[in-house]
Amino acid sequence: VNVPKTRRTYCKKCGRHQPHKVTQYKKGKDSLYAQ
Repeated sequence: VNVPKTRRTYCKKCGRHQPHKVTQYKKGKDSLYAQ
């Protein structure tokens, strides 16, 4: 699976979209984005 290295996603801290470095999605605790 080809996943881009950075994604423009919404940053709750800044309150706007920013480019984030994204690693391969994993399940469970490993993933910051799985919530």
